[in-house]
Amino acid sequence: HVTTSNQWSLLSAIVKKVNKKLRDEEKVTTKALGKYLKNVPKKILRFNGIWVHDFGPKYMPIVVTNPAYRRARQENKEQKQVCTCRKASRDSTKSFYGSMDYNAGRHANTN
Repeated sequence: HVTTSNQWSLLSAIVKKVNKKLRDEEKVTTKALGKYLKNVPKKILRFNGIWVHDFGPKYMPIVVTNPAYRRARQENKEQKQVCTCRKASRDSTKSFYGSMDYNAGRHANTN
């Protein structure tokens, strides 16, 4: 059984979690982590199950993480995208694969 749960957090909450695991001299600030995330290419973040939605300089970004997505991508990085639905036909797979409406995003584009 594979869980596909995701979680969203404010950047400040992620900084608190990260800082709990770091020594005092390694602790990060919200501003530093935000700048770091902006410098990492979106493709790399997405591959690791991380999405950052920025609302502009005045507001703190929201970070969405999905560990199951990251594990699945890393396990299958050499394989081609394949729909795992038993009922999906070849024609319906192409039309629904990128739709977030279909099956709550199960077939979201992973490119």
